[in-house]
Amino acid sequence: MARELKKVLRKTENFAAIKGKVAAIMNTENSYYVSSMNSVKRRHLLDLDKYSTYGLSSAGAKIGFPPQFIERYGEKHPEGAKKILTDLYGDTIAKMTDEKNTRGAKKLFVRDFYDKHYALLTDRYAVFDDNEIVDFLQQNEYLMNAEEFWYSISPERFHVRFISKNKLYVDGDPSPLSMCVFVDNSMCGMSAFRIRFGIYRWACTNGMISGLKEFEIVREMHKGKKEYVEIVAKALEDVPKYEQMLLNMVKKASTTEASIYNLDNEKAKVYLQKKLSVGREAADKILTSFKLYGGKSKWDLTNAITDYAHNVNLDDRINLETKALMVA
Repeated sequence: MARELKKVLRKTENFAAIKGKVAAIMNTENSYYVSSMNSVKRRHLLDLDKYSTYGLSSAGAKIGFPPQFIERYGEKHPEGAKKILTDLYGDTIAKMTDEKNTRGAKKLFVRDFYDKHYALLTDRYAVFDDNEIVDFLQQNEYLMNAEEFWYSISPERFHVRFISKNKLYVDGDPSPLSMCVFVDNSMCGMSAFRIRFGIYRWACTNGMISGLKEFEIVREMHKGKKEYVEIVAKALEDVPKYEQMLLNMVKKASTTEASIYNLDNEKAKVYLQKKLSVGREAADKILTSFKLYGGKSKWDLTNAITDYAHNVNLDDRINLETKALMVA
């Protein structure tokens, strides 16, 4: 099973680049249901080399096996791993197709991209794919008027940032800020469809996602049919209000002492490690950056955390950007 490359954010000033990336992925899509171990698709589910990294984890969660163990065991004992998978799939599918099953799930739904299994779901999963996302996002005038678009798109995760042209300013910070709309989706069950608001700092391209519930304006699970165009349009009706709320939040943060301001270096590092779930080396880098940003305010620490977030994988980056202001 091949390891995927680290996912990074890319910048474009043209939404067509994002649409093209999605189209390229969708050209490799092949999804199907497996309701019987006699299915012609069965043999492919027993081949470890046919799984992406996330796909194996998805299968493990659905069927009940430790994916890392199967992967490592399969490297030296491929037939043994195949036997384990055969037994597990047979037992699971028998249970899933049992009419007495109270969950009512009757089939495994397999999502293939690039000729690999990227996810195992059930027939309760409502398909809402990234090509549909881009189709209705481009109908929104506010989003299409963004000055920059940052994106990372794979079968597992659609993540796009729309950076507003409107510049905002905070006393003491020479860099202009802009409203940032964060849009996430997953075609593999990794996450719901989400739209969140945050701030983008132009000088260092730091992104801060507000972790507060009032700034997560859309969160829709992949269940049932929904009118997503209307959902997005309604969510973005009050952009000026949210923009002002975010600016007020940043202004307050810039005049409020950081949580670690009165702590010595050792205690500050321990605090950062615990609150951000990072290692000691990461905490040390954040602390050093905090001092370079000014070393006093919550906004200084927020920028230090989001600056460090540039160096980690996308999932960890989003997590740090969401926690930053709350931890600061």
